[in-house]
Amino acid sequence: MDARLHTLLVGPGAERFAFDCGLKSELTLAPAQYKKWEQDVKPLLGSHNSGLLDLVAHLTAPRKEAFDTIIMVASDGQGLSSASSTSGWPWKHPGRLGDAPVPGAGFYVDSRFGWCGCTHTGEMAMRAGIARYVVTQLEFGKGVHEAVGNVVKDLAALTDGLIGGVKIHAADRKGVYVRNVLTNDSHG
Repeated sequence: MDARLHTLLVGPGAERFAFDCGLKSELTLAPAQYKKWEQDVKPLLGSHNSGLLDLVAHLTAPRKEAFDTIIMVASDGQGLSSASSTSGWPWKHPGRLGDAPVPGAGFYVDSRFGWCGCTHTGEMAMRAGIARYVVTQLEFGKGVHEAVGNVVKDLAALTDGLIGGVKIHAADRKGVYVRNVLTNDSHG
């Protein structure tokens, strides 16, 4: 993105950009996922009678084994760096974009204050801007435990959404670390 002003591209525009940059098209399914597609998903395509949207809803229902986001924070003693990977949501509805590429949603770092990263279902991280919200509270003098606690309270006030299972990881610039897993009970 050094040569362009854009910060996020998805869908056909992202594909065109990759093509224009000389990147080649490759299959993105790992062998185990391809096998799962062949065994579990492909047979449903021919026999499912309640329509495409119902099939997509069935296939994309959150499953415990479907989430394996990796988040990382590192310090060289002078500043913090962060990164996030995501496998995405298996068999998601076409066009679904997760939280990892959304600034301030799935992860955020400011070396002056701290870091936050989220795993599991990214919809809630995007909806509430969880990572940026935690770091902003650190900026305004809240401790990392209080900052994460405030996010949990904020999410608990919501009346719907995929709150159960959201994991919030945060650390202040001194290295104090907090991990909180929201369950359906945390929802209020």
